[in-house]
Amino acid sequence: MLRLATGSSFQPYANMNGKLYINGTWEVGGGKLFASNNPCDNKVLWKGNAASQSNIDSAIESARIAFNQWSKLTLEKRISYLRNYQDKLKLEQISLAVIISRETGKPLWESKTEVNAMIGKIDCSINAYTERCSDKTSETAIGNSITRFKPHGVIAVLGPFNLPGHLPNGHIIPALLA
Repeated sequence: MLRLATGSSFQPYANMNGKLYINGTWEVGGGKLFASNNPCDNKVLWKGNAASQSNIDSAIESARIAFNQWSKLTLEKRISYLRNYQDKLKLEQISLAVIISRETGKPLWESKTEVNAMIGKIDCSINAYTERCSDKTSETAIGNSITRFKPHGVIAVLGPFNLPGHLPNGHIIPALLA
């Protein structure tokens, strides 16, 4: 089981089983039924319904509400949540690698490498953020020039089949940090 920064639980396949995670709960999608099959043996890993327009609207609305709360957090607090996520990735490294391997047909060693990249992205993103995005004040001929950074809003990340954890993680982590 993976406990996310918000305190919610993620149990691979157990709770989700083809459901959508919206506003802290697992929901059945309102769209068409589909299945995820292991590409190696074609066995069904899970079945679920795609998101309906109503599900998508609900997810966007809850993300906007969460954004307002998240953007008020200090950098240190955001980093603490990301460190918590990193700890959970480490704790569930093997189970996540097994899931990725089954979903994509990759060898387990490659899926473990992907989860390691997800873990490493936390430190990489924190280092890049502190190096590039700290507030800067410069004196000019007519006064001070101040550069500040602010969050832009809700984003959507569509993950690819080949690196379903690492590539979305590479966009989500910096976005959460910012």
